[in-house]
Amino acid sequence: MKKLRILDNKFLKSYLFILFIFCSISLLAQTDSLSIKEDQSTINERSFNELNIEKYKNNNAFDYRIVTREPTWYEELWDWVLRQLAKFFKWIFGNETGSDIVAVIARLLPYIIGAVILFLFVKFFLKINMQNINDGKKNKTEITISEDEKLIQTADLNELIKKVLAQNNYRLAIRYYYLKILQRLSKKKIIDWQGQKTNEDYLNEIPNAKLKSEFSKATYLYDFIWYGEFSIDNELYAKAEKQFDKTFNQIK
Repeated sequence: MKKLRILDNKFLKSYLFILFIFCSISLLAQTDSLSIKEDQSTINERSFNELNIEKYKNNNAFDYRIVTREPTWYEELWDWVLRQLAKFFKWIFGNETGSDIVAVIARLLPYIIGAVILFLFVKFFLKINMQNINDGKKNKTEITISEDEKLIQTADLNELIKKVLAQNNYRLAIRYYYLKILQRLSKKKIIDWQGQKTNEDYLNEIPNAKLKSEFSKATYLYDFIWYGEFSIDNELYAKAEKQFDKTFNQIK
């Protein structure tokens, strides 16, 4: 029994000694792995080019500063308008709905303004164009005033109409027929024919509503064919002649 205890003690001591040696080796290995290693690689020193630095400084693409500016008068006006609209709609519909309405208006209003400007622009040029047409019509009328006066006062317009129809000049026949209507209106004292008056003036002088309506239709055809320099054939002349006959027969 005593020998067994001695063997057990020796075995325990041997085991502890081996464990101590093993731990010591592990600690030494860890200490060695944590040692500082020096970098032996070659260091290339870089220098900065002052000219390149100034070049980048002067390039706006590399300027990250936030520049503040004063709003223009247009921006201030637009902001004021939106604020007033916001107050108005918030007062009527409440804060949330009013804000939504103003947001929609802010998006659509520039397009609406653009459409209005475009409309006025087109209307302006159409007005100029119509004025040029009317001026041309007026000039043409002034040239033929003395001739019209002579025809209305002295000419046998029926004979002139027959003559130009024989020549297939239907457009000139329309002119003579219209002058024939004016001639009859003047003789019946329904209108006061004067060279400087317009067909619109004569229309306003006619008191009879039925006659005024027929004369208005005849005047429209005459202006369209004569002043519009619209070329017509026998078929179209016959249709216009029906209206002219109807107008002429209303003059009593």
